[in-house]
Formats: sequence, C-alpha cells, structure tokens
Amino acid sequence: MPRLISMLLLFLLLMTPSVGAVTLENTNAYWMTGVHTDGINNDPYDQAAMLKQLGLFLGTDQGFELERNLTRAEAAVMLVRFLGAEDKALAGTWKHPFTDVPQWADKHVGWLYQSGLTVGVSKTKYGAAQNTTLEQYAIFLSRAISGNDNWEANGVAAADEVRLWDRDNGFFSRAAAVGLSTRALTLTYTRNGNYTYTMAQYLADHGVFTPEQLLDAAWGVLPPKYLYLDSEDHIYNTIAGVTVGVTEIDHLYNMTGTGSPLPYFFASRQEGEDAVLYRIDCKTMESARISPAAKPGSSQDWMYTYALTVNGLDYLFEHSKTVNTVNLVVCEDGRLHTVLRDFKFYEESVLPVLDGNYLVTNDMLLIAGHERYYLLNRDGISHHAYAAGTQVLGFDGKSIVTQLVNEENTTISCLRAADGAAVDTYTVNQDIDDDSSRRTIKAEGYGRFYGEAGLYVLNSETGRLNQVTQRPALDITAFRMDDRYIILTHDPGKRIHGANRSGGDQIVMIDHDGTEHVFLSNVPEHGISIAGFVKDGSGSVVSFYSATDAGMQHLNVCNYVLLPSFDPQTGTYDGKQPKIMVTGYTAGRPELEAEGYEQVYIQKEQARLNALGY
Repeated sequence: MPRLISMLLLFLLLMTPSVGAVTLENTNAYWMTGVHTDGINNDPYDQAAMLKQLGLFLGTDQGFELERNLTRAEAAVMLVRFLGAEDKALAGTWKHPFTDVPQWADKHVGWLYQSGLTVGVSKTKYGAAQNTTLEQYAIFLSRAISGNDNWEANGVAAADEVRLWDRDNGFFSRAAAVGLSTRALTLTYTRNGNYTYTMAQYLADHGVFTPEQLLDAAWGVLPPKYLYLDSEDHIYNTIAGVTVGVTEIDHLYNMTGTGSPLPYFFASRQEGEDAVLYRIDCKTMESARISPAAKPGSSQDWMYTYALTVNGLDYLFEHSKTVNTVNLVVCEDGRLHTVLRDFKFYEESVLPVLDGNYLVTNDMLLIAGHERYYLLNRDGISHHAYAAGTQVLGFDGKSIVTQLVNEENTTISCLRAADGAAVDTYTVNQDIDDDSSRRTIKAEGYGRFYGEAGLYVLNSETGRLNQVTQRPALDITAFRMDDRYIILTHDPGKRIHGANRSGGDQIVMIDHDGTEHVFLSNVPEHGISIAGFVKDGSGSVVSFYSATDAGMQHLNVCNYVLLPSFDPQTGTYDGKQPKIMVTGYTAGRPELEAEGYEQVYIQKEQARLNALGY
C-alpha cells in the first residue's frame, strides 16, 4: 500500500492502546499528517479507502493524491460528498454570486451556498483556485455538524493542528482533510438538537450508507464499541454511534477481553446452576458456547476475566467474591479446564486487576499472589515464594520489581522472574510515624518507578534495578535531548499536600554519576506548592505548575518557568539563586473573577517572587 510522503517527516508515535476488541493498525504508529485522532487507525490511505467505500470521497483520476494541497473548489466537492448530498446537488439548480467557480464544481458550490455552508472570499469570488486552509475546512465541517463556526469547541479540529498547517507551514493537504472528515464521523451531530447523535448516525439515517456498509468499510479504521442497549442484555456492536451488529443470545453479562488483540471477546450468561461462558466474534457478533468447569458453591456469583492467550489457548480468571475464590482456567476445544485452583491475589483479594495484581508482557502472565507469584509462559506455569504482602510493581518478562512496606521501612527489590532470586534490593526507612503507606513508589512506564521512596530505573537488557536517588521523587522530566533526570522533590519527612495530589517545593537534576544539582531549593521559601512538571524541558528551562483548590472541584492553575543558574566558564550548574518566571494563570472558576484577572495575578505573583530574589 502506498504511503503518504509530504513536507512532514514520518515518525512513530507511541501511545497507550485504545480500548476495543480489535487492535487497529496504525493507531499507535501512523504517518504524520498533522491530524491525529486518538484510538483510530490514522493511516490516511486507509481512511481515504473507507470514505470512498462509503461514497464520501472519490479522489481524482490520479488516485487519492493525499500529499498535495486541497483547493477550495475541491474542498467544496469533497464536503458535499461527505455530507451525502452529491446526488441532490447535481440534480438541482443552485444559484450563487461567484464568478470564479469551474463548471465541475459549480453545483457543489451552489448547494453549499444555498445551504448556508459557505459565503466565499468576497461578494463575487469564491476563491475556487486558492488553497484551502485547515481552519476553513474545519469551519465547513463545523457548520455541517453543529450549524456554527466554533470548530474547536465542536471537536472538529484542535488549535495546534491549525497552527501547524496554516501558520507554521502554510499548507493543508488532502490527507489532512481526509483525517478531519474521518474524525467528523464520530462527532456529535447537533444541528437537530440531539446531543447523543453522531454524524455517522445522521448519514446512515439519511440513506447515505447502511450499517452493514459502515461495518465493512470502517472495520480496521474506526474502533468498535460494545454496549448493552436493551433490557434483555444483548450486546451491541457500534461503530461511530451506529449499531452494526447484535448478539442473538440475551442476558449476557461480565463482558471481558474487549481490550485484547483477539478477533473475539467473552461474556457470561446464567443457565440453570451454571455460569456459562460465551466467545463472541468481534465483527459478526456470532457466539459460541464454552462448557463450564466444575466450581464449588453456587455458580450464581462466578465471573470471568480474560487474562491472555499463550500457545493459541485463552486463559481466564474464574472468580467469585461470595465464595472468596479465584481460579485460573484455560479454554481448550470449547471447554474450560482449571490450571490453577483456589489461590489469592496480593492482599488476599480474589478480584483480578490488570497491572495491579496481574501483569501481562508479550506471551507471559505474572500473577501477584498473596505469598508467592505465578509465572505462565509458553513452557507452562511455575511459582515462587516471596514474603506475604509483597506488591508487584513491574514485570518485563525477565525481571520483577516489587516492594514490601512495613512500619519501619520500604524494601524495593528486583527479582529474577525465572527463579525468584533477588538481584537488587534497596531499603528506604520510613520518615514519618504512622504514614508508612506513603513512603512508597509506583510504576510510571519506560521501566521507571518513583514516589516518596525515590526514583528507580529497570534496565531490561541487564535485568538490574538502579536506584537513581533516595530523595522523594513526585514527578520527573528532562531537558530536550538529555537523559538526565530532573525530579520534583522536598525535604525528607515533609509532606506537601497539593489540591490534586502530593507535591513538592524543590527541583533537582541528577547527573549520570549520581551528582545532584539543586536547581530550586526552598531557601528563601518561595511559597509555591509545585503540583508537577508541565512537559519535558526545552533548552535550559524547566516548566512546572501549581494547583490550588478553588472550590466545587475546580483548581486555580499557575504556570512557571525555572531558569537554573549556569556558569558558562565551568559549563556546570553553579547552584546560585535561580530565576522564576510566571508564564500563565487560569482560574478554576473564572466567572468569579474580574476581566483581565490573568494578567493581574501574573504580575502580582511575579512581583512577590522578585521581592524574594527569584
């Protein structure tokens, strides 16, 4: 399949997978077109093929030509097709005042004009040969969907997308138009006053395409969502708000596995004394009954949670809160077989929690039990003991990161998954009496674990866990193109309680050799309860923000930039007094503020910091 080549560079964007029973290609890795919608296939050629199949986009005699500019005349034709109105437009006579519209687009422009969707660039000129801007196309779509020009509020486009295409590059491609049109299918159609109605539903209701055609065209581009929409508990397959399928059987519950890459998911149904599991095809919604395994007690309370698939076999947790039991079962030849019977998760729970008491990495399952962990891989299942109450924080297939908390200290360990041997162990003393639960860490991705007990990084190649610092680490960032950690911290034994989570009042950079550079101490006291970093630093500044309670669950947010003191002669940070610049303020309840409150607050806060020497 050809790929988009334009003035923008191709790059890979890694994101959290979207929730859906089918893992869509190019959701997390996509060709950058300047328009990206979370959770969908963002490949512009796949999107264009879908729109063409639905009759909403045709391309040219040269193909889709997604890499070139979109003219205003082409935008008019594309918009009319997208609205499913081309037949109506071509069949009618639509007057307009514009003298520069080519014949092939005349009726399309006329229909848009008569429908109130375009006014041209002047009284007599449509600007047909001019290149369309993203904002102009977004306005077209916004008028069609909501009857107004408020494209950002309506979700048609983001300000950053307009900035990228119209201001930074002065270029808007047909691929970006396809991206906006694809996104628009999922948006709420409010022109009829119904705020639970999508654009795709509007087009289907007006005969532009059928639900069956949408299912076929959009499969692999738009994610399916599975819902209970009636009192009989059938499961409905919906795409962009349109019902495209439904199960034949009813009274289904405990839907599970809809976030897996499998082409099917699972749901239960009570049949007599048995809780019967069904495997449901993601696309067709056809169901296959799976014979239950023998279970103690009443089956009324048993539920299933999909875990993973190994060697072509599906493994699920079979659990009951009433019976206080959890089993691991495998689905083979249409039957369930118990492979791990009556165990308890961490803290003696029987309720499975992904990335909590069980973790999945590639084709491996790690179950964090109460006094031992269980490892399932292609070779089978094994188990190894550890201290009761041990919490598993991370698992990369080779190493396990755990912590064990008591009143005196927190022990953070790296275990070899194959045999449970401790490779690295760090003990951090509790610093506040009766507050042991706070001197802990948590997993934050990319092998990083941080919190009040410090910052730790797991090296998946060596299988070693490195303690970067024992200082409290409430948030981390780094300068651009620099892998040295910058942490938000505070003095040991001093908790700083922010409005939305624990905060800090100091910023420290940690060099590769462990040397710490204090960018911001609290001497003199600056009075800022820092809630976190805004984003990775750029150049030689660190951006951070504070958040204070404004009442009614609203937060006043103030943004700052820290300029650490740097000695150009030695090429090091010298620890001298840094500068703090106040860059923005947003009131949690702006309706209570006077006009211009932002600048008033910024100036007042900057003057306060200046007086302190910052």
